[in-house]
Amino acid sequence: MVMKIVIGLVIVVVVLAGVVALQPSDFRIVRSATISAPPAVVFSQVNGFHKWEAWSPWAKMDPAAKNTFAGTNTAEFSFKPEGHLTVVTWSMAGKCHFVAKAIGLFVSMERVVGGDFERGLAQMKAVAEAAASRPGGERS
Repeated sequence: MVMKIVIGLVIVVVVLAGVVALQPSDFRIVRSATISAPPAVVFSQVNGFHKWEAWSPWAKMDPAAKNTFAGTNTAEFSFKPEGHLTVVTWSMAGKCHFVAKAIGLFVSMERVVGGDFERGLAQMKAVAEAAASRPGGERS
């Protein structure tokens, strides 16, 4: 009886490890927002890390956090002018190791980080539009 339980557990672990191993090794998360401000004003919010505190969703979670910049993920911002508006796209791409793949079976990185991107872009929109509405726009 005990042997059957052990064999059953081993089978479950092997199947679960196989499912995890078959998950994609790469990820990419993309969100966009349309901001009523010129591209230069929107870009200035991203160009200097000292401005990120005003819109970064993670700065609000822990204002005392210390930021370091190292690792394997790549974050990108693109700015596309559309008349007097700017469409800003925030993306992040990287590799998933085995543990990240396993966690991804239960917690969607797309949903968690994508939600953070959406909040950050909404906050960036408010900051950039306020800066653009000041006389002469923002000078950075």
